[in-house]
Amino acid sequence: MAALSVNLRPVFDSEGAAQVIDITMFFTTYAKTKGDILFNYTLKRANVPTTQFTAQSVRLTDSHKSVIRLYTVDTERSTHREFRVEEDISTGERLTVQYQATPRQVNAYTSCGPPVAMEKDNGGLSGAGLALLLIPSAGDGNSDVVHDILQELRAHLGKGSGLLCMKDYLFFPSVFLLVARYPAAAVDSPFRIYWLSEPPFNAYTLGKQLQKLVPRMAMFFGDDEKLFQVFIRRNEYKCASGLVCTRDEDIVQDFLMHEIVHNWPRLGFTTGGPEDLIDGWFNEGIAEYYSLILPYIFSILTEDQFIQRFNWRISGYYTNPDRAVHNKDVQDRFWLPGRVHRIPYQRGFMYFVQLAYKLHNLGKRPLDDLIRKMIKLRAANQPHGIHVWLSLIEIELGSMALEDYKDMSNGKQMILSPDVAGVWISNSKWKLEPVAQEEFYLGFPEENLSSESRVINGLDLQSRAAEAGLQDGDEITLEYGFLVDADVSPKLFTMNVRRSNQETLRKITWWPRSWHTVQSYQFA
Repeated sequence: MAALSVNLRPVFDSEGAAQVIDITMFFTTYAKTKGDILFNYTLKRANVPTTQFTAQSVRLTDSHKSVIRLYTVDTERSTHREFRVEEDISTGERLTVQYQATPRQVNAYTSCGPPVAMEKDNGGLSGAGLALLLIPSAGDGNSDVVHDILQELRAHLGKGSGLLCMKDYLFFPSVFLLVARYPAAAVDSPFRIYWLSEPPFNAYTLGKQLQKLVPRMAMFFGDDEKLFQVFIRRNEYKCASGLVCTRDEDIVQDFLMHEIVHNWPRLGFTTGGPEDLIDGWFNEGIAEYYSLILPYIFSILTEDQFIQRFNWRISGYYTNPDRAVHNKDVQDRFWLPGRVHRIPYQRGFMYFVQLAYKLHNLGKRPLDDLIRKMIKLRAANQPHGIHVWLSLIEIELGSMALEDYKDMSNGKQMILSPDVAGVWISNSKWKLEPVAQEEFYLGFPEENLSSESRVINGLDLQSRAAEAGLQDGDEITLEYGFLVDADVSPKLFTMNVRRSNQETLRKITWWPRSWHTVQSYQFA
């Protein structure tokens, strides 16, 4: 692929706040005939729309400044858009592409989703590159193009423009206009945290903790990258993929640990197609697994803290009322309120714990080695999808590997061995024992949290929520706890509701659990 040049220019209003980004790209193309794909673009990631560029919003000209017309074709699920040419283009033609990226308009009631769209935050702009960039199609895969874009952006954005880029989980850059950072700009450090709005936790303290941890994580996964960057963005809306409300410091660190693990093990393509949420159990499960295991291996967690967090995760799996939903049915419900959203995390975690135990107990290659193999395949842009993964573990465990995968995918309950803790704790005396635990239950349909009316409707009058004082008709404000935190069995759930149009909100707190129990397991 010939040289590619990308120019990103933020446009500011009279008060110095960034409003849009003007984008100009220059590249030399291979020969194209009418109807060939020139660019590929991501229209949405999960339920989050990107900038939605059209053929009319993109101006394409050749070396003679003549306009080349485009038209678009969307994929079946409207997740990607192909920009196709309406005329032939000769090999070696130098093309200029101009368009403008505008931020997504959000408010307090915007649906939760992955933070990929470009949004405003305290006078700056932030977003994943998949929302900003049209990716030229080389006809034989665009990995070289993506690499060129990254190299060009690194060179361009490092020249005092006030912008930075990072490589995110889709190999595209993210762009931030910066306000604050840890450590200070004068300090030369391979680890950095950036934010636009002051977060509701001590970012400097968190930075010191992660600065000790993240380079060790990279070494563990065989990554020789020398620069690590964390970007924090404030959400205007309620979303567990961001940090909107003040949360316990240990929960914040656990959350970021999970997200940081995503830099390395990720299930990807097998035959050239993108990953699917049907396989989200792998990405979320392995992040849950290592966000627990690595802090213990690195002696950041004590043995008691490790077991406590282990118990929380196990409890969340067994007490999830949607625990039997099949993987194939999770995708369309993943970003809706409710416990289905937690299935890939909980089920994937249990799968990897069970797999680590079987490999350890049978004297096979450890899970860490197999995961590092997948990471190397991904780094080399080689197939690293579900079929590749299953072939790796089938070599170690035979047909049992496929049977376990099918059972997990179909929602069959996994029962861990009582001595499973021995995989990580030498001479462990911890035993996993059956216990009765209350199932997660808010006391009203969780769809109330995302309904247009946003009022309590269908309250179970026998529930703990009703006992605490919640009533049908109460208006739901955004001041309520994160459901993800409710995985931790002892935690209470708090809502501030408005009743009968009164100005003063009512604070109602209860234990979000049913009165009946299900069989769970805990270390003792």
